[in-house]
Amino acid sequence: MKLTSTFVRAIACMGNDNEQALRLYDEELKNNPNNYTALGYRGKVKLDLAKEKNNKKLLKESKIDFEKAIAVMKQKKYLFPNMISNNYDKALNTTLKSHKK
Repeated sequence: MKLTSTFVRAIACMGNDNEQALRLYDEELKNNPNNYTALGYRGKVKLDLAKEKNNKKLLKESKIDFEKAIAVMKQKKYLFPNMISNNYDKALNTTLKSHKK
């Protein structure tokens, strides 16, 4: 896998500026849709933002990113890294608070 400047910048933003990291991962994946590492990291960023913002849509999207990353790796007959499977499990087991109206 080639490390593009966009991908490297996205990694550098994780944890400090997750909104910017998300934008950069979106850009990376437009150009390299099968970058399973970027899919896994974007899923992690979405999971973190979903928890921070109590956002069910982002939580659902994080699960989809992890599933796509795993599917790409299975297709290529790669073993998927623990980071992806562990974060996917976290996403599956995350419950966000309900908003009272």
